[in-house]
Amino acid sequence: MGHEVVGSAADGAQLVDVCLSTEADLVVTDIRMPEMDGIEAAHIVTERIEVPFLFVSAYHDDSLINEASLTFSYGYLVKPIKQEDLATTIPIALRRFWER
Repeated sequence: MGHEVVGSAADGAQLVDVCLSTEADLVVTDIRMPEMDGIEAAHIVTERIEVPFLFVSAYHDDSLINEASLTFSYGYLVKPIKQEDLATTIPIALRRFWER
């Protein structure tokens, strides 16, 4: 789809490390992760750098969506996701982030 993956993480703590050590334009992360969830990781990352997050989750309850919206969340995709989901969500998320 024309994007380059600059890192990956198996848990939330690794996600923080990867985000702070790369120059990613966008972070796509699961919410439910070991060690620390993706939302908590996003809070830590965005205290230090500004980068938009797309959250992916099998869960779509109102409280989880609200919690995700309190971060630099620029999208929320419910699993299972397809390439078409990312192809439509990524450009919108990036545009909204850069136009804020």
